[in-house]
Amino acid sequence: MLARDRFIPNTVELTSNGQRTWTNYERGDIIHLRNGGMWQVCRGWVQMSTFSIEGRERVLGWLGSSMWLGDGLHARPQYRAKALSDVKLVWYSSVEIEVSPHLRSSIVLQLSWRQRQLLELVAAIQRRRVEERLRHVLILLAQEMGQPVREGTRLGVRLTHLDLANVVGTCRVSATRILNQLKNQGLISWDRQRHLIIHDRTLL
Repeated sequence: MLARDRFIPNTVELTSNGQRTWTNYERGDIIHLRNGGMWQVCRGWVQMSTFSIEGRERVLGWLGSSMWLGDGLHARPQYRAKALSDVKLVWYSSVEIEVSPHLRSSIVLQLSWRQRQLLELVAAIQRRRVEERLRHVLILLAQEMGQPVREGTRLGVRLTHLDLANVVGTCRVSATRILNQLKNQGLISWDRQRHLIIHDRTLL
């Protein structure tokens, strides 16, 4: 099933800067990358992707709290932003960003971080064997959105087998088979909310 593509009207929230509009998206929603400004993620996780000539989705990375998306970074037709969890976004206009050294500095810092994340993701998915690709993507996900728990590292969002298959460029059946193997080896498990837990990243 394709992710939903719907826009939820803005609500007004009082912030330290005064009245600021913000928008909620639910898990699976496609986020509209508007021109004339940028969104800042206040809560949740967003997945950025593009599409090959054949129409196959290529994941470019993930954005969490305080990260930016929109005009000047990836507000182009071939890019797509999808909410991996319930997401809360705050909108800043281009004028606000232009006159604020703090906002501009935050965006510049993100560009460096995004480049590192993308390079690590590319290095992971260029590995020949699907199992190697999936293992390295799990390590990267643990680094980017991992939360320490008693059993190891819990991913901050609930990713389906299809989500992971799309990241590493394989089918859902193959991803499920490898994930089950890793589970049987005691390397990963899932909690009651179906969040993946990596027990020991060094073993992956």
